[in-house]
Amino acid sequence: MVWPDLPQPLSAPAGTPPRTTDYPVSYNIQIQPRNLEAVSFAQMRGLADSFDLVRLCIETRKDQVSRMPWSFRLKRQANESRSSYAQRNLEDVRLRELTDFFSFPDREHTWQQWVRMLMEDLLVIDAATLAPLVNAQGELWSPGQKLYALEVIDGATIARKIDAMGRTPAPPDIAYQQILKGLPAVDFAADQLIYRPRNLRPHKFFGFSPVEQIILTINIGLRRQMHLLNYYTEGNVPEAIAQAPKEWSADQITEFQEWFDSALAGNSARRRRITFVPECGSIQFTRDSLLKDALDEWITRIVCYAFGLSPQQFVSQLNRSTAETSVEQAVAEGLVPTLYYIADTIGVIVTRYFGYQDIEFVWEQERNQNAIDQAKIDDIYVRNGVLSIDEVREDLGRHPIGAKNAIITTTGMVTVEEMPSAVANAEHRDHPRNTA
Repeated sequence: MVWPDLPQPLSAPAGTPPRTTDYPVSYNIQIQPRNLEAVSFAQMRGLADSFDLVRLCIETRKDQVSRMPWSFRLKRQANESRSSYAQRNLEDVRLRELTDFFSFPDREHTWQQWVRMLMEDLLVIDAATLAPLVNAQGELWSPGQKLYALEVIDGATIARKIDAMGRTPAPPDIAYQQILKGLPAVDFAADQLIYRPRNLRPHKFFGFSPVEQIILTINIGLRRQMHLLNYYTEGNVPEAIAQAPKEWSADQITEFQEWFDSALAGNSARRRRITFVPECGSIQFTRDSLLKDALDEWITRIVCYAFGLSPQQFVSQLNRSTAETSVEQAVAEGLVPTLYYIADTIGVIVTRYFGYQDIEFVWEQERNQNAIDQAKIDDIYVRNGVLSIDEVREDLGRHPIGAKNAIITTTGMVTVEEMPSAVANAEHRDHPRNTA
């Protein structure tokens, strides 16, 4: 009998729980955040600010998120009627408390300003960080205290710490440190700092931002931009080279050059007239007229895709249907996941720091800016009972008229409440025995 090879005996003590990753030795005594990574926070920020296409994508995404309407609402209970649910939302004062708080989350900036700062660190370094404070002096939150403000912290100053298993230490152990001037300045327990990278990976302790994902493409784009800048600002190659008669001496060529420049340089009207010169040789233009090629469009597509945006504003003109599809795809792949991330973060804050388990943060549906398209959408929703006429009227700022959700059929309008009896009557009428 041939026995199979046995696995190597364990080197760790028996009963050792699994680690999340094989982290570096002495990881916790490393001071500078991300100093073991190939790309630093400063490099990512420098690239994001230097390459104008990346900066435009970041600002566009911040614009999209900051303009979205939002609200708080109670979580709906099973089999709860619409009217009862609406009444509970009207009467619950906690919803107004949360709305007022997040209108000025840090007691200084409005929601739009605050969420834009949060999005900056999310998109550039994927280290969105918030500090829960209990007073204007900046005292950190602790269990049992009332939340005063949520301050956006520079995520590049936060160094993560881990326990023996590679996980974030549970309170009251130190989970994060803020590094200022190269030295540890502030200790945070896990519940005293909201550190929320979006793109976490099991073998890394920091997030993976869109900027870091396309760092090579950004470098190529920057060098492409520098090439174009140098084309207009640097170099010693003239616009064109004209051959003088071979009998001319160097002094004669210089004299003619000085006369030619003095006659035409800076004189737009003179340059529009015919200029007679002695017979010269051929003229050769040295500048390459091709300043844009397929590489530019490829870089644009990569950058826009990384941020979940449609590249149609920067590339060759698309037909209308393709352009609309591109925009819709960008919303589904880029904006919606980002909105889910923000909503999830706010939900954690509401649960952990306010103690409200039955309240959720939601993005309100943004009405289509195209009035005709929005009217078609409303018509489909009303005809299929998804929305009532009153709900559409309220979205338009009109007073309700008492209409209920209904389905419009060829024989007329049937309210949603009447549907079971209407279906039963139709089945009874269409039964073969009754038809006969």
